[in-house]
Amino acid sequence: MSSYVQLNASEQKRTRLQEARVSCQSCSPLRIALWQKGDVIWIYPSMREYNSYNKQLLTIHSINSTQEYELIRVQLYNNESINHAVKVIVQYCDENQKNTTTFYSPYEKAIICFSDESVTMLGGSMNGLGMNQYAIQQNSQLNHDRLLKQLKIGKLPVSWLAQGEVCSTFTLETELAPMELVDGMIWTFHSNSEELVRSLKNEILSSFL
Repeated sequence: MSSYVQLNASEQKRTRLQEARVSCQSCSPLRIALWQKGDVIWIYPSMREYNSYNKQLLTIHSINSTQEYELIRVQLYNNESINHAVKVIVQYCDENQKNTTTFYSPYEKAIICFSDESVTMLGGSMNGLGMNQYAIQQNSQLNHDRLLKQLKIGKLPVSWLAQGEVCSTFTLETELAPMELVDGMIWTFHSNSEELVRSLKNEILSSFL
């Protein structure tokens, strides 16, 4: 191989790495997946995995996003002639928040994350019901294969509080009758105090629900 070809290949590789790095930086810390036939199919923020799945059981209906909140409406449709149990997986992992205290609040029915400069509240609902299961863990405990095993068993690990670099996972679950269509919403709110983020959540959700 000539030195020109080697240099060109090296430049292309660097360009791809730079593009991937920029793409990663612009990604939302929120990820949404569908648990389907023993596998986790990630559908948000990238639809690439889900586009290869031919049965559009879950679709992103609309997205409303500002610096203060992110609201994602989803729709689920069972086009089969039998009942269909549905499990949606939601993960929130903000790599910019290094020193956090994160816990589940039964009063808010939400996961609350306190960092040095901000408060984040996240949750969701599907078919009128809130999150079914949740697990709040340090990033070092995350493992895709472990998540698959947990979902096959049917239970996320019991973990309602964590500190440091934290990733929160929760599920929205329902059973669809044949040809049934249901709506769901997944949301995050951000502010610099718990009082403000609670007020923002109540105000915005009341106008969208």
